[in-house]
Amino acid sequence: MMNETQYKRARQLVKRIYPSRSIGFALATISVASVLYEQDAGPFRWAMIVFSGLIWPHIAYWWAYRSKNPYQTEQYNQHLDAAQCGFWAVMMGFNLLPAVLSCSMLGMVLLSLGGKRRCLIGMLIYTLTAALTWLMTSIPVQLQSSLITLLASIPALLFYPLLIGYSAYRFALSANEQRKQLEMVSRTDGLSGLFNRQHWEQRVAEAFDRGQDNPDAYNLIMLDIDYFKQVNDRFGHGAGDDVIRQVARLLKEHFPQDACIGRYGGDEFGILLTNCSTTEAFSRAEKARQQVFTYLQSQSPATISLGIAELDTNSRKYSDWILQADLALYEAKRQGRNCAVCFSQQHGPQQTAKA
Repeated sequence: MMNETQYKRARQLVKRIYPSRSIGFALATISVASVLYEQDAGPFRWAMIVFSGLIWPHIAYWWAYRSKNPYQTEQYNQHLDAAQCGFWAVMMGFNLLPAVLSCSMLGMVLLSLGGKRRCLIGMLIYTLTAALTWLMTSIPVQLQSSLITLLASIPALLFYPLLIGYSAYRFALSANEQRKQLEMVSRTDGLSGLFNRQHWEQRVAEAFDRGQDNPDAYNLIMLDIDYFKQVNDRFGHGAGDDVIRQVARLLKEHFPQDACIGRYGGDEFGILLTNCSTTEAFSRAEKARQQVFTYLQSQSPATISLGIAELDTNSRKYSDWILQADLALYEAKRQGRNCAVCFSQQHGPQQTAKA
């Protein structure tokens, strides 16, 4: 049984196939009709070609789109496409140009939709249908194609490959957009909308490697929401989630676009600043603290405490850098919260700004 997401994707596939099937069968019908005209075909074959070329694509779309399993029904449709191509190859007396053209068009579609296996199955159905139709009819073989048939086949020769190429191009664009969305989801924290911890730490590790030659330009800020447990206990977890969202929004508004902001876990956040001195980082941290305090003081007891650490070239790994910012944050908590503390590589947490 398909879930809702699978069902929607299957119906999108059916919608994507519908135009190419409709146009492809219509173009092939022009070529086949030229042969039937020269053979002075009877009403039965004309009725059949009208059904195959102009009616069948719409039935196939209606059947698959309303099916409980559009994927499976579309596979049946492709088998019937192959069977019809085999049937008409015989009904034209194996007229070479339209027969090869229809077989080629069928192969392009099957390869683009299902790969080698689907194409091989389709060609097997094509061959078996042609063999059975030939055994059941007495239509003479007529391999040679006339000038009329050649002219009638030109639209399919010119436009159908372009149609398949354009469809493949649109599918590639759609797949690329979905890939980008999945990448964004995989690196984004769902509640705050900031980077998640894994992606944020990856960015910090990259900055740690880059900054060995210019450590003064890289600073790290770790911050924590004060009294967050009280917010959850007094107002409920919904209110706590709202505080996290509001703090995340204020941080994105306050820090520059090149700052990498992530939710480190729970009510803790991390901010990576590049091209920024320690003095400037401290100033920005203090202004962010004041902005959050001003915004939240009328809504909840929550404030923020911050710890700032400059990149230390003596550190062996990026986690040491995060630890230094965390130590400064713990000192801010110890000093009464709602303040910013800067870590000194010689003396540990020292510079402080309080409310």
